[in-house]
Amino acid sequence: MAINDVHLHCHYIHHTIYELVKSFPDYKKIMDLFEDKVDPLYIDKCNNVDIDVYGTFKSKIKNKCPQVISYLYNVYEQNNKNIPEVYCKYLSYWIYHDLLNKKYVNGITILYHSLIDVFKSIYKDVNVDILKRMYISDTTLANITSLYDIYTCLGIINDNRGYKYDKNFCNAIKAIQDKNKAEMEARFSALRDQNVVHTCKNKIPFSIIITLFIMFLTTLLLFIVYKFTPYGSYLSHEIKKIKKKWKNIHEASIIRESSEIPQYNLNDKCYDILYHCD
Repeated sequence: MAINDVHLHCHYIHHTIYELVKSFPDYKKIMDLFEDKVDPLYIDKCNNVDIDVYGTFKSKIKNKCPQVISYLYNVYEQNNKNIPEVYCKYLSYWIYHDLLNKKYVNGITILYHSLIDVFKSIYKDVNVDILKRMYISDTTLANITSLYDIYTCLGIINDNRGYKYDKNFCNAIKAIQDKNKAEMEARFSALRDQNVVHTCKNKIPFSIIITLFIMFLTTLLLFIVYKFTPYGSYLSHEIKKIKKKWKNIHEASIIRESSEIPQYNLNDKCYDILYHCD
Protein backbone atom coordinates (compact mmCIF):
# COMPACT_ATOMS: atom_id res chain seq x y z
CA MET A 1 0.00 0.00 0.00
CA ALA A 2 2.98 2.32 -0.23
CA ILE A 3 2.63 5.59 -2.06
CA ASN A 4 5.81 6.79 -3.72
CA ASP A 5 7.02 10.34 -3.13
CA VAL A 6 3.69 11.79 -2.16
CA HIS A 7 3.80 15.16 -0.41
CA LEU A 8 0.96 16.98 1.22
CA HIS A 9 0.47 20.66 0.37
CA CYS A 10 -2.25 22.39 2.37
CA HIS A 11 -3.10 25.81 0.94
CA TYR A 12 -3.74 28.07 3.88
CA ILE A 13 -2.40 31.44 2.79
CA HIS A 14 -5.53 33.04 1.34
CA HIS A 15 -8.18 31.84 3.79
CA THR A 16 -8.88 32.15 7.48
CA ILE A 17 -10.31 29.21 9.37
CA TYR A 18 -13.64 31.02 9.73
CA GLU A 19 -13.93 31.39 5.97
CA LEU A 20 -13.35 27.67 5.52
CA VAL A 21 -16.12 26.58 7.90
CA LYS A 22 -18.83 27.16 5.31
CA SER A 23 -17.39 24.22 3.33
CA PHE A 24 -17.38 21.82 6.29
CA PRO A 25 -20.78 20.25 5.42
CA ASP A 26 -19.32 19.08 2.10
CA TYR A 27 -16.38 17.42 3.83
CA LYS A 28 -18.63 15.81 6.40
CA LYS A 29 -20.27 13.95 3.52
CA ILE A 30 -16.85 12.69 2.43
CA MET A 31 -15.99 11.57 5.96
CA ASP A 32 -19.34 9.78 6.27
CA LEU A 33 -18.57 7.74 3.16
CA PHE A 34 -15.93 5.84 5.15
CA GLU A 35 -17.92 5.37 8.34
CA ASP A 36 -18.08 1.60 7.95
CA LYS A 37 -14.65 1.19 6.38
CA VAL A 38 -13.03 -2.06 7.52
CA ASP A 39 -9.46 -2.77 6.46
CA PRO A 40 -7.45 -5.34 8.42
CA LEU A 41 -4.24 -3.33 8.08
CA TYR A 42 -5.93 -0.14 9.25
CA ILE A 43 -7.48 -1.93 12.21
CA ASP A 44 -4.17 -3.46 13.23
CA LYS A 45 -2.34 -0.13 13.12
CA CYS A 46 -5.15 1.71 14.90
CA ASN A 47 -4.96 -0.70 17.83
CA ASN A 48 -1.50 0.71 18.56
CA VAL A 49 -2.55 4.36 18.84
CA ASP A 50 -1.79 5.97 22.20
CA ILE A 51 -5.15 7.11 23.61
CA ASP A 52 -4.93 6.34 27.33
CA VAL A 53 -5.85 9.90 28.32
CA TYR A 54 -9.31 9.73 26.72
CA GLY A 55 -10.95 7.39 29.22
CA THR A 56 -14.26 5.95 28.01
CA PHE A 57 -13.58 7.18 24.47
CA LYS A 58 -10.67 4.78 23.95
CA SER A 59 -12.83 2.13 22.31
CA LYS A 60 -14.63 4.62 20.08
CA ILE A 61 -11.36 6.20 18.94
CA LYS A 62 -9.92 2.84 17.92
CA ASN A 63 -13.13 1.93 16.09
CA LYS A 64 -13.20 5.24 14.21
CA CYS A 65 -9.49 5.35 13.48
CA PRO A 66 -9.81 3.31 10.22
CA GLN A 67 -12.40 5.84 9.04
CA VAL A 68 -9.87 8.64 9.55
CA ILE A 69 -7.16 6.75 7.67
CA SER A 70 -9.55 6.13 4.77
CA TYR A 71 -10.51 9.80 4.74
CA LEU A 72 -6.86 10.87 4.61
CA TYR A 73 -6.04 8.41 1.86
CA ASN A 74 -8.96 9.76 -0.14
CA VAL A 75 -7.48 13.24 0.24
CA TYR A 76 -4.25 12.13 -1.40
CA GLU A 77 -5.90 10.08 -4.07
CA GLN A 78 -8.44 12.66 -5.20
CA ASN A 79 -6.29 15.79 -5.09
CA ASN A 80 -3.06 14.57 -6.65
CA LYS A 81 -0.68 15.98 -4.03
CA ASN A 82 -2.56 19.27 -3.92
CA ILE A 83 -4.55 19.15 -0.69
CA PRO A 84 -6.99 21.96 0.16
CA GLU A 85 -6.57 23.26 3.65
CA VAL A 86 -10.21 22.59 4.46
CA TYR A 87 -9.52 18.82 4.47
CA CYS A 88 -6.98 19.32 7.22
CA LYS A 89 -9.09 21.70 9.25
CA TYR A 90 -12.23 19.62 8.99
CA LEU A 91 -10.47 16.54 10.33
CA SER A 92 -9.36 18.50 13.38
CA TYR A 93 -12.90 19.76 13.91
CA TRP A 94 -14.39 16.28 13.36
CA ILE A 95 -12.19 14.81 16.09
CA TYR A 96 -13.45 17.41 18.56
CA HIS A 97 -17.11 17.48 17.53
CA ASP A 98 -17.95 13.99 16.26
CA LEU A 99 -15.33 11.66 17.67
CA LEU A 100 -15.12 13.10 21.20
CA ASN A 101 -18.61 14.67 21.29
CA LYS A 102 -17.15 18.00 22.50
CA LYS A 103 -16.29 16.37 25.83
CA TYR A 104 -12.64 17.39 25.63
CA VAL A 105 -11.57 21.00 25.19
CA ASN A 106 -7.84 20.38 25.57
CA GLY A 107 -5.76 17.66 23.99
CA ILE A 108 -7.53 17.62 20.61
CA THR A 109 -4.31 18.49 18.83
CA ILE A 110 -2.49 15.59 20.51
CA LEU A 111 -5.07 13.11 19.24
CA TYR A 112 -4.99 14.73 15.80
CA HIS A 113 -1.22 14.17 15.63
CA SER A 114 -1.57 10.60 16.90
CA LEU A 115 -3.99 9.72 14.09
CA ILE A 116 -1.70 11.35 11.54
CA ASP A 117 1.14 9.19 12.89
CA VAL A 118 -0.99 6.08 12.32
CA PHE A 119 -1.53 7.17 8.74
CA LYS A 120 2.21 7.73 8.36
CA SER A 121 2.93 4.25 9.76
CA ILE A 122 0.90 2.73 6.91
CA TYR A 123 2.00 4.99 4.07
CA LYS A 124 5.64 5.51 4.98
CA ASP A 125 6.60 7.43 1.85
CA VAL A 126 4.09 10.17 2.52
CA ASN A 127 5.36 13.46 3.91
CA VAL A 128 2.81 14.56 6.49
CA ASP A 129 4.76 17.40 8.12
CA ILE A 130 2.53 20.08 6.63
CA LEU A 131 -0.60 18.12 7.46
CA LYS A 132 0.46 17.94 11.11
CA ARG A 133 0.63 21.72 11.22
CA MET A 134 -2.81 22.24 9.71
CA TYR A 135 -4.95 21.68 12.79
CA ILE A 136 -7.43 23.96 14.52
CA SER A 137 -6.12 25.18 17.85
CA ASP A 138 -7.96 23.91 20.91
CA THR A 139 -8.95 27.44 21.93
CA THR A 140 -10.63 28.09 18.57
CA LEU A 141 -12.71 24.91 18.36
CA ALA A 142 -15.65 26.27 20.37
CA ASN A 143 -15.98 29.27 18.02
CA ILE A 144 -15.71 27.00 14.99
CA THR A 145 -18.45 24.76 16.37
CA SER A 146 -20.81 27.71 16.88
CA LEU A 147 -20.17 28.98 13.37
CA TYR A 148 -20.59 25.51 11.86
CA ASP A 149 -23.92 25.08 13.69
CA ILE A 150 -25.16 28.29 12.06
CA TYR A 151 -24.25 27.00 8.60
CA THR A 152 -25.94 23.69 9.42
CA CYS A 153 -29.14 25.46 10.47
CA LEU A 154 -29.12 27.57 7.32
CA GLY A 155 -28.73 24.40 5.28
CA ILE A 156 -31.72 22.81 7.00
CA ILE A 157 -33.83 25.92 6.39
CA ASN A 158 -32.85 26.04 2.71
CA ASP A 159 -33.62 22.36 2.26
CA ASN A 160 -37.00 22.69 3.97
CA ARG A 161 -39.01 24.14 1.11
CA GLY A 162 -42.20 23.96 3.14
CA TYR A 163 -41.17 26.88 5.32
CA LYS A 164 -41.95 29.26 2.49
CA TYR A 165 -45.63 28.57 3.00
CA ASP A 166 -45.51 28.72 6.82
CA LYS A 167 -45.92 32.33 7.89
CA ASN A 168 -45.28 31.62 11.57
CA PHE A 169 -42.02 29.84 10.74
CA CYS A 170 -40.88 32.75 8.59
CA ASN A 171 -41.74 35.25 11.32
CA ALA A 172 -39.78 33.24 13.90
CA ILE A 173 -36.71 33.14 11.64
CA LYS A 174 -37.00 36.87 10.95
CA ALA A 175 -37.27 37.66 14.68
CA ILE A 176 -34.05 35.75 15.40
CA GLN A 177 -32.32 37.46 12.49
CA ASP A 178 -33.40 40.97 13.55
CA LYS A 179 -32.45 40.45 17.19
CA ASN A 180 -28.98 39.14 16.42
CA LYS A 181 -28.41 41.71 13.69
CA ALA A 182 -29.06 44.58 16.11
CA GLU A 183 -26.78 43.08 18.77
CA MET A 184 -23.96 42.41 16.32
CA GLU A 185 -24.19 45.91 14.81
CA ALA A 186 -23.97 47.44 18.30
CA ARG A 187 -20.89 45.36 19.11
CA PHE A 188 -19.17 46.13 15.82
CA SER A 189 -19.99 49.84 16.21
CA ALA A 190 -18.44 49.93 19.68
CA LEU A 191 -15.38 48.06 18.44
CA ARG A 192 -15.05 50.40 15.46
CA ASP A 193 -15.27 53.48 17.71
CA GLN A 194 -12.55 52.06 19.96
CA ASN A 195 -10.34 51.46 16.95
CA VAL A 196 -10.90 55.02 15.68
CA VAL A 197 -9.99 56.55 19.06
CA HIS A 198 -6.95 54.31 19.33
CA THR A 199 -5.87 55.20 15.79
CA CYS A 200 -6.25 58.93 16.45
CA LYS A 201 -4.23 58.69 19.64
CA ASN A 202 -1.50 56.91 17.75
CA LYS A 203 -1.51 59.45 14.92
CA ILE A 204 -1.09 62.55 17.16
CA PRO A 205 2.44 61.72 18.42
CA PHE A 206 3.35 60.54 14.95
CA SER A 207 2.28 63.87 13.42
CA ILE A 208 4.36 65.80 15.97
CA ILE A 209 7.40 63.66 15.23
CA ILE A 210 6.98 64.18 11.47
CA THR A 211 6.67 67.97 11.92
CA LEU A 212 9.78 68.18 14.09
CA PHE A 213 11.68 65.98 11.67
CA ILE A 214 10.75 68.19 8.70
CA MET A 215 11.79 71.32 10.61
CA PHE A 216 15.11 69.75 11.54
CA LEU A 217 15.70 68.54 7.99
CA THR A 218 14.91 71.98 6.53
CA THR A 219 17.25 73.71 8.98
CA LEU A 220 20.02 71.25 8.25
CA LEU A 221 19.58 71.67 4.51
CA LEU A 222 19.75 75.47 4.75
CA PHE A 223 22.86 75.24 6.90
CA ILE A 224 24.59 72.96 4.37
CA VAL A 225 23.66 75.27 1.48
CA TYR A 226 24.85 78.31 3.43
CA LYS A 227 28.20 76.86 4.53
CA PHE A 228 29.29 74.48 1.83
CA THR A 229 27.84 75.59 -1.51
CA PRO A 230 28.33 78.59 -3.86
CA TYR A 231 24.77 79.62 -3.08
CA GLY A 232 25.75 80.54 0.48
CA SER A 233 26.58 84.18 -0.37
CA TYR A 234 23.41 84.52 -2.41
CA LEU A 235 21.34 83.07 0.43
CA SER A 236 23.06 85.41 2.91
CA HIS A 237 22.34 88.40 0.65
CA GLU A 238 18.65 87.45 0.34
CA ILE A 239 18.33 87.01 4.09
CA LYS A 240 19.84 90.48 4.66
CA LYS A 241 17.42 92.00 2.14
CA ILE A 242 14.47 90.43 3.91
CA LYS A 243 15.73 91.60 7.32
CA LYS A 244 16.23 95.12 5.93
CA LYS A 245 12.69 95.19 4.55
CA TRP A 246 11.24 94.11 7.89
CA LYS A 247 13.41 96.69 9.68
CA ASN A 248 12.16 99.46 7.40
CA ILE A 249 8.56 98.39 7.89
CA HIS A 250 9.04 98.34 11.65
CA GLU A 251 10.66 101.82 11.69
CA ALA A 252 7.92 103.23 9.49
CA SER A 253 5.33 101.82 11.83
CA ILE A 254 7.00 103.47 14.84
CA ILE A 255 7.19 106.84 13.07
CA ARG A 256 3.52 106.63 12.08
CA GLU A 257 2.44 105.78 15.59
CA SER A 258 4.53 108.58 17.10
CA SER A 259 3.08 111.13 14.65
CA GLU A 260 -0.49 110.06 15.42
CA ILE A 261 -0.27 110.37 19.23
CA PRO A 262 0.07 114.19 19.41
CA GLN A 263 -2.81 114.56 16.97
CA TYR A 264 -5.02 112.48 19.24
CA ASN A 265 -3.89 114.50 22.25
CA LEU A 266 -4.58 117.73 20.38
CA ASN A 267 -8.06 116.62 19.46
CA ASP A 268 -8.75 115.67 23.06
CA LYS A 269 -7.59 119.09 24.29
CA CYS A 270 -9.75 120.88 21.72
CA TYR A 271 -12.70 118.82 22.82
CA ASP A 272 -12.07 119.70 26.45
CA ILE A 273 -11.84 123.39 25.61
CA LEU A 274 -15.05 123.35 23.63
CA TYR A 275 -16.83 121.38 26.28
CA HIS A 276 -15.96 123.77 29.11
CA CYS A 277 -16.71 126.98 27.22
CA ASP A 278 -19.81 128.90 28.31
